[in-house]
Amino acid sequence: QPIPSGLPTYGPSSDNYTATPATEHLNRTINDLLSSPLAPSTLRAYRQAWQLFRKFSLQVHALEGPAAADDSDSGESEPEVADADTRTSPKDSAKRSVLLVSTEYSTSKGGISTINRQVARMISAAGAKVYATVLETTEQDEREAERDGVKLLKPRLDPDSSAKPSLEWLTVYHKHHFLHIPSDICCIVGHVAVTSKAARKIKEERFPHAQLVMFGHVAPEETEHYKSDEKALGVGRKEASIQDDIGKADVVFSVGPRIHRHYDRFLQQRHVTHHIFLPEPSKVFCEANVTFGEEDKVQKPERVVLSIGRVRNVEMLKGHDLAAGAIEKVAQWLHNQYTLRHRVRGIDENEFKKSKRILDEKLRSGRVKPTLLPYGTQEEIRRDMEACHLVLMPSRAEPFGLVGLEAIAAGVPVLISEQSGLAEMIEKLSSLLGQTKFRHCIVRMKGNTETDADAEKWADSIEGFIKNAKSEFAEARAFREKLLASKYWEESHQTFLQACGIIGKNTQLQDRYC
Repeated sequence: QPIPSGLPTYGPSSDNYTATPATEHLNRTINDLLSSPLAPSTLRAYRQAWQLFRKFSLQVHALEGPAAADDSDSGESEPEVADADTRTSPKDSAKRSVLLVSTEYSTSKGGISTINRQVARMISAAGAKVYATVLETTEQDEREAERDGVKLLKPRLDPDSSAKPSLEWLTVYHKHHFLHIPSDICCIVGHVAVTSKAARKIKEERFPHAQLVMFGHVAPEETEHYKSDEKALGVGRKEASIQDDIGKADVVFSVGPRIHRHYDRFLQQRHVTHHIFLPEPSKVFCEANVTFGEEDKVQKPERVVLSIGRVRNVEMLKGHDLAAGAIEKVAQWLHNQYTLRHRVRGIDENEFKKSKRILDEKLRSGRVKPTLLPYGTQEEIRRDMEACHLVLMPSRAEPFGLVGLEAIAAGVPVLISEQSGLAEMIEKLSSLLGQTKFRHCIVRMKGNTETDADAEKWADSIEGFIKNAKSEFAEARAFREKLLASKYWEESHQTFLQACGIIGKNTQLQDRYC
């Protein structure tokens, strides 16, 4: 039987090892036994055997010299796999295998997939092996995964079945469709509330020794009320399901301060380690070429306003009704000065007509016709940003707001709802970076959906940005440079890699993206 991954050997590579004839003989005996075909076949038996030999080895050290005292103080009482406090050398990290439980490797459908890709790159850059489950994949996904140093695990299809891959294949039937997950996994990563249950099931049923790390992305208690009455009625069940998953994790990373605050008390009560995770802007946006440029003296120059995110069923939550209503007002106010364009990226092609109708209801005058664009790659969204004058993130409740962060990283002017985790982060960073003027990109909202007051606030902000576009571009560029130079994300990323047992506590991260 092979020695299970994560089980330490006792020998010259161990910390504080002192070579003596007795310990050399003991080392050979241990390794010969563990590699023998007669060795125990279960991890429990391996651990028990290792502990006995470990105890005996320390006794030998105590008889032959003081080195054993240093070794016993290291806290290494038994071979725990991927413990959050494990100090891993670069040599050891290359042997660690991490499983990301995900449904896709593409980033076109939202922030969770984007952060999953970022985490995959981060782990690979630190020297560990990375595997990521996917339900479906494209040739581009395969190329990007290979470039990122990530091995994609696709489901095994049943030739006698016409069933399409679904989340259940990961949650309920992973032993059938994902039997090929490598046996040396020592850390499993899931995302609330998409793959958190699947990650928990895979750990419990197949890798009980592995560290379970969860990323918190959503807070249903804040967001479901803006979707539908049916969704609002299901808030309790959804929150309970999330708590059931994260309560069984070893470590939880909440994306941004808003989500961290929402779950912190519950996780403290469950004695689950809890940290804030701050996303790093993707390289594709950091490399955007955004400038205001010099305009010819044309009559009524164009101003393009960009919103990103699906519309149908979430128009209230994402604030698309606010954006459209505000743009309608500004188009009337500035009718003789500018020509406004409104582009919306992230529309499901099957919902094009319904999404357009929702926006048209708010753009009643017909002065602005919305241009609806399908889900896009990061490169397509970057081109959208390079072509626009202003990005809007008008959500009534936004756990974080990755699209706003990407716009800031691109250097394009942006307006952000105060009801977002990103707004809280920007408030803090703008003070730390001495760029307090940038706070005016945060739009204060009353939250009353029965009146037009919030649309009026957004209209006032949009009008100010459009009339002062050149200075707003300069301000956005200055904040972008300070934000990226601050590397505000590094501490949380280092904490994550430590939690996975990939780097030691004093290891410094190398620049990876921006």
